Amino acid sequence: MLLFAYIKRGFYILRNDGIKDFINQFIAYMISLFYRHKLYYLYQIDLDQITGENNIIIKDYEIQIIQNVKEFRSLIANSYNFCDMIFEYRLKKGAMAFCLFNSNKEISHVTWVAFDKEAKKDIDYLPYNVNFSEGEVCSGAAYTNPLDRGKGLAKYVQIMLFSFLRSKGIKKVLLTTEVGNMSSNKSIGFFKPTVIAVLKYTNLLYWTKVKYNEFCL
Repeated sequence: MLLFAYIKRGFYILRNDGIKDFINQFIAYMISLFYRHKLYYLYQIDLDQITGENNIIIKDYEIQIIQNVKEFRSLIANSYNFCDMIFEYRLKKGAMAFCLFNSNKEISHVTWVAFDKEAKKDIDYLPYNVNFSEGEVCSGAAYTNPLDRGKGLAKYVQIMLFSFLRSKGIKKVLLTTEVGNMSSNKSIGFFKPTVIAVLKYTNLLYWTKVKYNEFCL
């Protein structure tokens, strides 16, 4: 099922972005199956301390919160275009999607949220602890359409996301970003998060090592 979803996404990239982008992404994906060596920030965002963040307005975009497969299929039936991204698999695992669509009903941005360990496995493979039973969730697998990057869409979705989670009694959000991903770190920095650790992740075939450089809160 998941393999089929990846194949569909691959064909979508080939049709819409061209052979060059398809080959580049395919090569990067294949390399990642055998070897990864990256540094990540582990952020913690205290939702009770976020104030005055609802001043940002994004025009000509529509936000949709998708909590289950039924809602996802309903949007497809109403001509929303998800660009063959992996949705049903993650929704069935219990993850929730916060999506932003442009005026043509094509997805411009998505950020995922996991409310339990099972869902977390599919939106962030890094092995850090989230106290789901104590009002914590994790966010990950964020994606912005290349045509919509640089417009502040991720920040806008996070504003709506954090407001929604706070209304549901969630206290903290944990998430990771690559140390070198300046765009993502700038977006998250808007919310004044706490860096609780830097994770050094190394994976070679079936061997994985994660080194934590933790910070005192």
